[in-house]
Amino acid sequence: MKSKATKRFWRFFDKLPIDIQKAAVEQFKIWFSNPAHPSLHFKKVQNYWSARVTEDYRAVGIMDKDTVIWFFIGTHSEYNKLLNKK
Repeated sequence: MKSKATKRFWRFFDKLPIDIQKAAVEQFKIWFSNPAHPSLHFKKVQNYWSARVTEDYRAVGIMDKDTVIWFFIGTHSEYNKLLNKK
């Protein structure tokens, strides 16, 4: 599986606290080697794919063939608001 991040994703990422940015980098390293790793909770939610960054932060993308296009990273509260827009 491949991965790509949008400019929007990087804008969200840049606003995260440094410790969360570091956690995100570590979780994405795990994702690249094993998307099914249990720490990621990588799963389909509505039309999106979600991965856990920390207990309180999530990354969200859409699947395009064999590539996840990440467009959001933020708090679980922001994640819930995003999902409730649909």
